[in-house]
Amino acid sequence: MKPTPAMIGAAHDVTMKEAGLILSHELITKIYEAMSALAEQPKVKPKRTVTYVCPVCAASLERQE
Repeated sequence: MKPTPAMIGAAHDVTMKEAGLILSHELITKIYEAMSALAEQPKVKPKRTVTYVCPVCAASLERQE
């Protein structure tokens, strides 16, 4: 998906109003492309969930179902 000039303008309007800054056209394009790529991915339920990772040894605990 390539953002249209109207989309770029809308992004500029929001960033100016909310944050007082202007993002470059290139950065806005990358943001739109990243959001589009993520939206196109199918929803996948993870087979396991890590609930805790030890900060020292990186051992993990997984929830048992």
